[in-house]
Amino acid sequence: MDEIVEAKVAPKEEAKSSSESVTKTEEVPLESGKDSGSVPKEEPIESAPVDEKTAEAAEEAEDKKHEEDPMEARQILGWKEWVKVGTKAEQMRAKLDSGARTSSLHAEDVEEFERDGRSWVRFSMRDPEEEDSKAILIKAPVQRIAKVKNTDGTMERRFVVELGFEMGGRHLREEFTLNDRTGMTCPILIGRNALRHLGYVDCSRVDLAPKKIFK
Repeated sequence: MDEIVEAKVAPKEEAKSSSESVTKTEEVPLESGKDSGSVPKEEPIESAPVDEKTAEAAEEAEDKKHEEDPMEARQILGWKEWVKVGTKAEQMRAKLDSGARTSSLHAEDVEEFERDGRSWVRFSMRDPEEEDSKAILIKAPVQRIAKVKNTDGTMERRFVVELGFEMGGRHLREEFTLNDRTGMTCPILIGRNALRHLGYVDCSRVDLAPKKIFK
């Protein structure tokens, strides 16, 4: 039987104090991306409707705030880097894309449930392009639900969760939309909300994060 691991989400560049309460996520290794049965099944629930205009206005205000108050450290990163999400997952390839506001990751078997009166989601994460990629079950509270327009023009409803990740020895916490990224360049996409805290992207190079190049 797999043991569930309670993993504290890493704060953005260790910015939060240890006394501040941090919502926990849970991770457990899976076989072939399936639930091992060691995790009790909660009843699915319907999420509260999302005020799209309010969410969009908040994101635009966040963009403006960072334009007026730029970060101090500006590391040079490649357009593709190795990223580790959570504590149990393997390193996976991530595409760094400043054209996307919110980060995204490949999620399978996504299921919503309720815990302590709050909407949570469980999903398995792995690299769909790697046959030997080990799946990790992650459970995290739902931050919001995003409506994304697909390439065919249809709208898709996606859960947004906040997770810790590590890149080149730096630990951050950011929002990720849960998405089927099968067939895409990388199973993880790092958007500009996260890149603000990381630095510039050199679109002609890869794997610069471990080299600690700063401008």
